[in-house]
Order: sequence, then C-alpha cells, then structure tokens
Amino acid sequence: MNKLQLLSVLKKNQISEENIFEFYLGFKVVLGKKYKNPFREDKKEGCFFCFIPNGKLIFIDWSYRRYDIFDIVKHKYNVSFSKSMLIIQNDFNISKNDVEKDYYKKDYKEKITINSSYKIKIKKRNFNKQELSYWNLNLFNFTTEYLESFKIYCADCYFEYKENDLINFKDDLRFHFCYYSETKKIQLYIPFHKKGQRKFINDSKLIYNCFNSLNKNESYVVITKSRKDCFYMQQFGINCFYILNEKIILPIEIIEYLNKDYRQVFTFFDNDRTGKRTSIIYKNKFKTIPLFSLVGKDFTEMLSNIGMDMIDVIEHYKKILLNE
Repeated sequence: MNKLQLLSVLKKNQISEENIFEFYLGFKVVLGKKYKNPFREDKKEGCFFCFIPNGKLIFIDWSYRRYDIFDIVKHKYNVSFSKSMLIIQNDFNISKNDVEKDYYKKDYKEKITINSSYKIKIKKRNFNKQELSYWNLNLFNFTTEYLESFKIYCADCYFEYKENDLINFKDDLRFHFCYYSETKKIQLYIPFHKKGQRKFINDSKLIYNCFNSLNKNESYVVITKSRKDCFYMQQFGINCFYILNEKIILPIEIIEYLNKDYRQVFTFFDNDRTGKRTSIIYKNKFKTIPLFSLVGKDFTEMLSNIGMDMIDVIEHYKKILLNE
C-alpha cells in the first residue's frame, strides 16, 4: 500500500486527517488556535493548523518546519516514512484488503478529466536573454525562432476561460513558457512559480503531445513525462513523445498503436518515487521497458550535469533503444 492508497482508504473509512493528528498529538485540532510544538522545547504557543491549497491539513511551526500526518508519526516514533504508514495502518485497523482493486484506474481518470469548457489563450513574445539562457543550459545556442519551431513559446500574457467567460488574466509575464499541442491545445509551464501557485496550467483534456512528430522508421519509441525532457531528447535524435505528468496512464489504444509500429516501447520518467511507481505501472500494464537518468532526477537534469559528455551517454542509451 502506498501513500495515495492509504489516504484513499482512510477517506473511505471516514477517518479524517484531524482524527489522525489528534490521535498522535494528544490534543484537539482547532483552526486558529496556537499550540506548542511537542517535538522540541517550545516556550510559548506559536504553532497552528491550516489547510494548504491542495486541501491537505498541516501543522505549521514557522521556527522549525511543517508536518503532515505522516511527519507527525515519523517524529513521534523516530521511524521512516514507510514505517509511519504501517503504524497508521495498524492503529486505525487498515488492511491491504481495504484497498479498492480499481484504485489506480479511478485515480488517474479523475486527475486527467477536465471540464471541456475550460480554455487557455496566450499572447506570445520573443524570449529574452535570461529565458533563452534557461533553455540553453550553457550548452546550446537556441534562438526564439528555433524554440518556436518546436512549438515552444514565451507568453507575454495569458487568459483563462470557462464557459467562454474570462475567469483569470495575467500580463507582463516572465519565465512563462507555452507549449502548443498537435491539436492546438495549450500547456503553460511556470518553472519559477511561488509555493502554493500553479507550475502547470493545462488546456482541457490534454494528456500527451508530440505524438505526430514520431519517426515511424525507428524501431523504438520513448514515452517521457514533460515537454522539456522530450525537447532535449529530440536534440539527440531520440524518437519520443511525452505525457503531461506522471499521474497519467495512456489509453490502451495508444499503446496498441505503438506496439504495431515499433518493436520496443520504453518509458523515461523521473528517477524518484513517483517516476519509478509510474514506470512499474506502465511495465506491468503495457510491458514497456523503463529507463532512468544516470545522474539527477530526469533527462534534463542529467544533461545539465553532464554537459557535452552527454554524447557518450546517448550512445549508451541508443544501444539499449536499438537493442544492440
């Protein structure tokens, strides 16, 4: 059972985050009330509970750190994250049998189903020097024209619509990058977003991109998890397209189409817990072959760390991709 599964089962059993905090902290959760931190010497009450934008309840100590329900258990019993989940399972009588078999299917479907009436529009402009430097990684010499040839644009302002009514507008933007899909849908990428703000803003029902640019003469295809990784892979001649995030599971029809056209289908997701989890799901469900970065969490970070020695690394990957 992983974190998302456990949270789902707790919710199903009507066990709230407040219940869990109260069980392990020994005092009642009251929004707006100040508390002492039980995990350190605290002379006066300065901690409090609040809900963050994703709806999760956390216990905040501005002088120290913030805690979710798993952090509380970790600190109370001095255990790892996985042990904290087991303790919560045991204390609240949660068994593996409580996990719904169709959990993953439901979860991903809910994540990618967006109201079709939602739309994004942008006004684009040329990249400035700092924005080009962000994409060049001190390795390349990309221009505005070159990036736009890959349908990567710099947004000067963006508009959000629902039911054709303008619901949000922002202008005078810096480091807001826009990706156009083959179906003319938009994904807005804000790498230097502030905490609690959106890093990605996606047009309705957009779940993958760069599919039509695949080279059918290759014997393989790589599914990666971002436009950025896909773009840099394309610079080294890797035949790839991307899903918008690692919570998306492609429809079986897409995988069947790939299996007809290519001998091998690979995934290249993040070298972290989420990426490895999604790689396993794809491997078990679609028989794909997982690849990971040799350095850093993803292809872009590996390229940034290794530099032009990446050419040798690409040769290593291509031997795997071409089954040599």
